Amino acid sequence: MTEVGVDLSYATAMVPVPSNATLDWKLVLTQPDPPDLALHAFLVPTEGGRWMIAIANHRATARLETWDAFLEASRSLTTPTVYNGSAAPSRSKAKWFVRSALGGGASPSRTAIRIRRRIP
Repeated sequence: MTEVGVDLSYATAMVPVPSNATLDWKLVLTQPDPPDLALHAFLVPTEGGRWMIAIANHRATARLETWDAFLEASRSLTTPTVYNGSAAPSRSKAKWFVRSALGGGASPSRTAIRIRRRIP
């Protein structure tokens, strides 16, 4: 049996759509740029004039526990779109959904995926 470690931490927030935002798109998706950047994110419009933004880190060393950490991570992405969408709302208007890591606990942990190998 082989174990493959998965270090993944993510945070998801709902934010009001900025008043100057263009809404003629369906989804913003940023991809990581390994080995330099392990962050990626998505931004999608939802009901009620809000956007859902999720940021994930594949080299999780710490969770995004604060709004400032969330903004800093969004500033580090390969494009500024997610940061521009999340920086406008105030801290009090942003609503956190999830701040988590695979494996749970207070800090990111290594979650092992067990793969059974067939022996010919």
